[in-house]
Amino acid sequence: MPWGSGLLAEFWMRVRIEGGACIPQLSFLADPAGYDNREEFFEQLQETELIVTVSELQECLLGEAFDADEAFTVLYSLAEVTQLLKDSGVVFLWMNMPFDVRQTFASRNAIPVTRKMTPLEQAMVVLRHLRASRHKQAEWLRIVERYLTLTKTDAQGRTLKSLVLNGTISELEEYANCGQVSYVENALVPKHVATGYLLASFAAFIDPARSEFWLQTLWATYDQDLRYLEQILHTMQVETFFRAHGDKHKSRERSDLARKVEELEDEIQQLKMNHTQEIDELMDIVNSLYKRSPISVRQLSEEQHQRILQGRKIAVVGDDTRHHIYRVLLEEEGAEVILVPGFSKMNQGADILSGVDGVIFVTAYSSHTLYYALKARRQISTYVMVNRGGMLSFKNGILELSKKIAPIAALY
Repeated sequence: MPWGSGLLAEFWMRVRIEGGACIPQLSFLADPAGYDNREEFFEQLQETELIVTVSELQECLLGEAFDADEAFTVLYSLAEVTQLLKDSGVVFLWMNMPFDVRQTFASRNAIPVTRKMTPLEQAMVVLRHLRASRHKQAEWLRIVERYLTLTKTDAQGRTLKSLVLNGTISELEEYANCGQVSYVENALVPKHVATGYLLASFAAFIDPARSEFWLQTLWATYDQDLRYLEQILHTMQVETFFRAHGDKHKSRERSDLARKVEELEDEIQQLKMNHTQEIDELMDIVNSLYKRSPISVRQLSEEQHQRILQGRKIAVVGDDTRHHIYRVLLEEEGAEVILVPGFSKMNQGADILSGVDGVIFVTAYSSHTLYYALKARRQISTYVMVNRGGMLSFKNGILELSKKIAPIAALY
């Protein structure tokens, strides 16, 4: 997992979506999978888990696109790793800050921390407030500068700031052996390695290039598969990038709302079964207003759905090897066919599907991330999911899509 030209090439961490909330998965060191090598571990994961970038996952969470639990392997850029380091540095400094300094900073900046909270809970509240306010960020930076300037690393009086900005790997080891550093929740990380990543997090506040130096040095010297970096950062990824969609209270509210929606949908279905005749009569009235023949979706025949798809843009996503068959089947219905590879990149697939009248997803042979992205962007309103490939399943999908388009067609 090398750096190229001074930049982080690949750094992966795992998350999981449960009930619309994002939660961190266990880090490599804490996972009981039994792998000795982190790269091999992630190679196996990438065969079964969806691979996304931070921005792609943020977009899907923002659009509330997840209707099922999913596991993701998330790729982080160097800039995103640096942000995670800065946030980890906030937590470290708060945990090690004298009580009176913590209280003064919190009261001056109206940050609602209480004595009932643990220092770690307080640190997370502080982090959220810093992220939302430039004024508080400036106040915090002054505290960081003061801490780095006043903290001595050796008997000669060298400051921690000097070590952060100009230190060497041997000086890092000497400082770690002094016993002054206690990092949060990192019993699995050797002390000198945790200290090195701490220096990288402080450097991220005052000199990002120096932060990259410490990252590169630690990778080359102690952490060649980045297992310790992952251990330090893995819980911070949700807090930094995805917490707005992982709040437990909001997740419970969303789950309760989803249950109520399901109950209402069941009631609607029951009403439809009890009042089929009344619904058909209402459909007749609507169609007569538009001077069209009434169309009963439940009674849609194969001849009618052929007329409904005539001239419409219909996209097929997935099962690429049968695309030529699916094209013929849709062209027989008079549709204009757009074929999209099942594992297209999210942005490319979304652009291709812009402006189509309907989409048939062959889910067994396509990426769910494209489906979630389209839902998040509200780019698809009429679509069907076909769980198996083949002519029979696809023909059933065409009929189902026609039924969904029928009420729309009746209005024109």
